[in-house]
Amino acid sequence: MIEVVGKFADRVAHQLRGLPQVRSLHSTNGRWDFIAELEDRDLASFDETLRRIRLIEGINTTESSILLKTSKVG
Repeated sequence: MIEVVGKFADRVAHQLRGLPQVRSLHSTNGRWDFIAELEDRDLASFDETLRRIRLIEGINTTESSILLKTSKVG
């Protein structure tokens, strides 16, 4: 989850879409401005991707969760 300083939303979204590890990017309402779904080859690479994302100008704060299991509904 990503919180953005208001005037930087378009710039942040553009930069996030340019990262190959970002599989999908969702705009949201409420506390978080974006949810980015990431895919990386291992935890060390994931850590580096998070570090790069947190350095993007306009990002105020982030919170990460790792999906442990996905089940299809329906």
